[in-house]
Amino acid sequence: MKNATTAVIALDILAIAITIGLQFPRSERLIYRLMRWCLDLVKVLFTPKLLLTFGIAWFITNGWSYVALAVGVRYHITWLATVGGTWLTILWIPGTPEKILTVAIAIWLAKILFPRDTELQAQLNKLKLVEINKTKKEKNANEARNKN
Repeated sequence: MKNATTAVIALDILAIAITIGLQFPRSERLIYRLMRWCLDLVKVLFTPKLLLTFGIAWFITNGWSYVALAVGVRYHITWLATVGGTWLTILWIPGTPEKILTVAIAIWLAKILFPRDTELQAQLNKLKLVEINKTKKEKNANEARNKN
């Protein structure tokens, strides 16, 4: 299941990259780097610790509204059902940045909950968006400075 999900997400990223590439033909390297970054993000997100923090982050951003709606309807608490239903309506509007916020909260929680897991911390630090637009020379220079 994990490989199938990764493949579907990779195909989505590829479709987006092709669309961007058709609109901006000289941006192939940036698109390639962005695709690699997205695939790295998907690989990191499907680790057990990140899935746990993603579940917590999902409940912070979305899950409470499902529970509020269910409890409000079940026990006839009008204000609770209204608040839950309103938030769910907002979430289902196209373009809501909730998924980005959920991933950001999950990564933040992973850094807080698992500070001693050096492998996870290294993977999360590798995902910095600043690295996408850097050339190999700039990366090598930064690595040489960090070693000294």
